[in-house]
Amino acid sequence: MLFLALTAAGLAGQVTTAECEMAASDIQRSRCLLRELESADDRINASYATARGPLAPTDRLALRDAQRAWIKHRDAVCRLTAEPATRGAWLAELAQDYAKTVCVVRFSNERARELERRIAAPPSAAPVMGPRPVAPSAAPLASAASAAHIGGNVYDLVARTPRSTGKWYFESEVNIGDLARESERALFVGVRTQSQSIGTLLTLHKRDVGRDALNIGVAVDLDAGKLYIRENGKWRGGGPGESGGQDLKLGRPYQGWISSSTALDQAIQRHSLDTNFGQRAFVYAVPDGYRPIDTQPPMTRRED
Repeated sequence: MLFLALTAAGLAGQVTTAECEMAASDIQRSRCLLRELESADDRINASYATARGPLAPTDRLALRDAQRAWIKHRDAVCRLTAEPATRGAWLAELAQDYAKTVCVVRFSNERARELERRIAAPPSAAPVMGPRPVAPSAAPLASAASAAHIGGNVYDLVARTPRSTGKWYFESEVNIGDLARESERALFVGVRTQSQSIGTLLTLHKRDVGRDALNIGVAVDLDAGKLYIRENGKWRGGGPGESGGQDLKLGRPYQGWISSSTALDQAIQRHSLDTNFGQRAFVYAVPDGYRPIDTQPPMTRRED
């Protein structure tokens, strides 16, 4: 299968644009992102067919190979495990893993734009390939000056030290109004292993311009297998030591992780997204028995 014609009605439902702009829960936001993914996939399908139409047979094969390479690259970077042919399982995986959802939405939107540019390019232009993966950068984000040397296309901020036991905490200050002014986007804030991410999902729209900043605290109990989220100091559904929390798999190496569906470099330079894994004092009190998940500035993951 060269590309996916998603029919996620069972997952995305008949959710409307107005409902998505007012989405108040992670589940609602995830459904809206799947709706956005369907739209991007429709653009990919249409642009692929248009680009393929006038090509000679050898160029059609090259375009097909480029599309297959893009799918393979997307699956590797977004850590997808289900085969594309199992559409239901593939969509179910995305719906349950917010970091993967954010990643696939980003890839799909970018690929749609690439194919649309391919249509407008001269006939001799080479088939458009996807971006190449780049290993996490070792450059810390200690200041705006250091961030200025990262280059473009930063999409992930990652804690340097994986944790598989113990109790850990970090915060991310999200200037919602400023980020929304830059672009509409989805953000994942939480922890991630090779196969699983657990945390919270934010979707920012134009109507959010001017909104106040939001401090997201993440408490990770890897001994009990629980993750807790708080917003501006208030725990969702009970904090550490209380009922609630999201389930984590025991014995897995988790890293603090922030992902965005659009590039973060400008946001980092302006401190519109300011992630503190423990390199400085936190805004809110660390829960009893918890420690900073890392004491170094985050690494970056980027695509060239």
